[in-house]
Amino acid sequence: MGSRVETEKPRSDREEIAWVKEHSGLTWDQLGRVFGVSRRAVHMWANGGRLNELNARHLREFSATVRKLEATTPEPTPEMIRAQLLQVESDGYSIIDRLRQERSGGTSWGAPFRPEHLVDAIREPLRTRVGEVGQ
Repeated sequence: MGSRVETEKPRSDREEIAWVKEHSGLTWDQLGRVFGVSRRAVHMWANGGRLNELNARHLREFSATVRKLEATTPEPTPEMIRAQLLQVESDGYSIIDRLRQERSGGTSWGAPFRPEHLVDAIREPLRTRVGEVGQ
């Protein structure tokens, strides 16, 4: 088995996001969640839109995570990498959940909803009926 480590020239942000999309197997929506932005924002980055410095750094970090998974997975496919990124561990978090949590600096943003937070959840109506205002 040969080494997968190659000397690569640095890629532009546009090339990097395309590489991550192709190799991670994640959807635009899932990539948006990784970075805490909309899928539209990630799609714009892939089409040459500018990233701020923080998101550019996060992109490089996430790319390194995908590369590490590829290097440690025999004959990796995007589907296998995606499965590893989304695999929920015994603590209830996936690799992506942990990355989002680290970036947020806290335990709430990026954390999955725990069952105890969903029990007794009540959906409030978005609109009131005519004549019911203030009731």
